[in-house]
Amino acid sequence: MWSLRLLRWLALATAVSAGTGVLLSVPPLSFFIYPVYPQIYVVHGWFSIAVAAPFAAGVLLHGVPAWRARGRSRMTWTGLLLAGAYLGSLGLALYSSRAPDPARWLLFVHMGVGMVALVLTFVHAPRFWLPVRERRRDETLEGGR
Repeated sequence: MWSLRLLRWLALATAVSAGTGVLLSVPPLSFFIYPVYPQIYVVHGWFSIAVAAPFAAGVLLHGVPAWRARGRSRMTWTGLLLAGAYLGSLGLALYSSRAPDPARWLLFVHMGVGMVALVLTFVHAPRFWLPVRERRRDETLEGGR
């Protein structure tokens, strides 16, 4: 039960991390946040770094047992893609911030991979987005795993 709560919070943190990046990169949204753009840029960077350690722990504690289980489901593949997209986007951002003269195309790849991570968060964690009433009923039916 506690592990599901942690995974739900992790899904929310991943969505916020990638969502703040979408605010920065999608033109209609970025126009609305123009006065506070630098602050959202800083929050996006630090929040993404802060979420990286729990995300890696979630991959190890939740993803590795799922990967070793017999058979591969749709959730296995979306989980692998989500882990690769989120950690790849974070790696590109860290490299770009430390490189003396990073290539400009790295920013576009970072934004694209971050958007893929956001979409995969919604696809991979569908139970998280259910209303609380439905979640409780679902957990009761499954024995509260």
